[in-house]
Amino acid sequence: MAQPAPLDINILPERYRQGQVKPSVVIVTLIIAVLLFGLVPAYVILTREQARTADMQAHLDQVQANLTQSQIDQDRLAQLDEQIEETRARVAQLRQELETIGKERPPRSAGITAIASALVPQIRIVTISQDGNIFTFKGTTNAPMLVLNYASALQSSGQFANVRVLSIVNTDSSTSTVEFSMELKQ
Repeated sequence: MAQPAPLDINILPERYRQGQVKPSVVIVTLIIAVLLFGLVPAYVILTREQARTADMQAHLDQVQANLTQSQIDQDRLAQLDEQIEETRARVAQLRQELETIGKERPPRSAGITAIASALVPQIRIVTISQDGNIFTFKGTTNAPMLVLNYASALQSSGQFANVRVLSIVNTDSSTSTVEFSMELKQ
């Protein structure tokens, strides 16, 4: 049996069937194909680079905002440093004035510290006053002998040049509580 010939379904117009395509058409077609296949990767690369450029621009904007904020913070810091220096200068001036004023009066804290450190639990100080380098204080106790012992302890502390007991008075004869007053000279 003989093989039937394949069907010829060529629907191209006659001029294209002969296989005679002009070389200029072939060249233009090849150039268009090369450009299309060359432009697709270039377009992909261009799109990717535009996205990277947008990301870098956003990062640059953020860095510029941080730099601006940093500059504002530097200005604030400079203002604070200036205020701190002004305050330090004022404190130094006040300390100098305090030293000048402090030379005129005897030190109060050393005398009061000596009075408090020699204090025994049975003696209670009611008032303390200072006039120049003389301290006067009043107190109460249940044992009159403690007043003399306290005066002796104050004299031996070395903080005072002179310790005098001004009075020891029992104001209520039904109790042993006495009120006393002392004068201490630095």
